Amino acid sequence: MRIILNHLTHLNQGFICVAGLDLETHRHVRPRLRQNNLTSAYLTRNGGYFELGAMLDLDWVEKAPTPPEVEDVRFNPRRVRVLKKAAPVYFWNLLKSVARPHLSEIFGPALRPLDYSAVVSEGQGIASLGCLYLDRLPELTLNRQGRPRLALNDPPFNLNLSVTDLRFYEGGTTNPNPTAFDHANALIRQGGPVILSLGLSRAWRKNENDPAYHWLQVNNIHLEKKGFTF
Repeated sequence: MRIILNHLTHLNQGFICVAGLDLETHRHVRPRLRQNNLTSAYLTRNGGYFELGAMLDLDWVEKAPTPPEVEDVRFNPRRVRVLKKAAPVYFWNLLKSVARPHLSEIFGPALRPLDYSAVVSEGQGIASLGCLYLDRLPELTLNRQGRPRLALNDPPFNLNLSVTDLRFYEGGTTNPNPTAFDHANALIRQGGPVILSLGLSRAWRKNENDPAYHWLQVNNIHLEKKGFTF
């Protein structure tokens, strides 16, 4: 299976999550190890092969769908072959071809508003990954802990979402990267379309007595202007 990477997110310190588009079907694929989470050692900058825009041959994969994570596949990291890195124009045009203008077109009727976010009940839903095309400016802000948030409105959703884009965090740590934030914000304010790589988290409970939900988050922000796509 050959993919192009368009989701690269920060998990806990030292761990990442990745996903891409199957170059044949243009459907999302999330490569996962059989037991453990991926570490930052697999990033290109650390001698690995994962970076935004990377085109990779995963070789043989084993599909492992569990709703809403229907995109999950198991792969052998030793068999991955780097093909090349996509040109920014090709990458943007591919994202644009798969992006949808509304959240409901990506995640279906299982997605519903909750606490200025959106959730899917545990084990429900038709997808956990997608791309949202915005021709209006989203608002990128920082919360009290200095972590990035993104506000957008797509009725009935009025959202303020966590941004887990790896570029907003200093290498391998949980420390926010203010330079990346300022750069992305400046480009957004210049206008032009934005494409968001969105994902649903693994199910978790916000409070002990609450049901478990998959929470919507912004995995990556892609801009047509070249300075922040890669």
